[in-house]
Amino acid sequence: MIKTICPLYKLPSRNTIERRIDDIYDVIAGDFRKTLSTVQYVAVTTDAWTETMQMKSFLSITLHIIVEAHLESKTIGTVELFQSHTAEYIGKTLVETLSNWSVQKENVVAVVTDSGANFKKAIINEFTANKHIPCVAHTINLVVEKAIEKTQELNVQTKVKSGGVPAIMSKIREIVKFVKRSSKASDSLRKCQKLQGTIEGKYLKPILDVSTRWNSSFYMIERFSTLAIYLSQVLLEFNGTDIPEMVAVSELNCLKEMCALLRPFE
Repeated sequence: MIKTICPLYKLPSRNTIERRIDDIYDVIAGDFRKTLSTVQYVAVTTDAWTETMQMKSFLSITLHIIVEAHLESKTIGTVELFQSHTAEYIGKTLVETLSNWSVQKENVVAVVTDSGANFKKAIINEFTANKHIPCVAHTINLVVEKAIEKTQELNVQTKVKSGGVPAIMSKIREIVKFVKRSSKASDSLRKCQKLQGTIEGKYLKPILDVSTRWNSSFYMIERFSTLAIYLSQVLLEFNGTDIPEMVAVSELNCLKEMCALLRPFE
């Protein structure tokens, strides 16, 4: 394509692009190191995450500083984790990364993490309990998850919880997964919306939630409630034992009440 558009242009090689990216990094990192040397205190946010394609784990570390009355935030490392995520290993990796940027532990005034026991212990061990601040978003996530879990009923004999909102959400997930993996169902959903006057480019799609993010469950429920009338028509077009069951009217009413309750947390 480049040869056709601009025959005289020579594309840079992979090594050239890599070198230029490294050069840009060196300049930006150098500038931030200079800025860091002028401040006395820093706050840190850190979290571990997994890259699902290759199943590699990383620890991301971001510094927050005040420069001339303005907040600046910079990620100083996304460090690959090669060992079990113990408090000792996380704490050691965090302190080493900070040290590489000339940030000493006594200059850290706060470290924000999720409420995981390993992270909490790591920060307490390395920085003391007074400097650990639980992430507000993660705490809200736990509050909502626990509230949803409380709607289940406990079988006294089997000690197994069932029903409630989790059961309804499970039915929603199966419907969403079915529509997403079936091109015929997706086409039918678009057709239903078109017949109701929705213009091209404005068609809505079902949303599948992520277990670690409560607000994604809220978005899934909210979108499902909007598309429920169309999804019920779509499911009627299919036969077979693998077709998910549509939620009942009473369950839809429950979903609408849930949206009203959860929206302030969003």
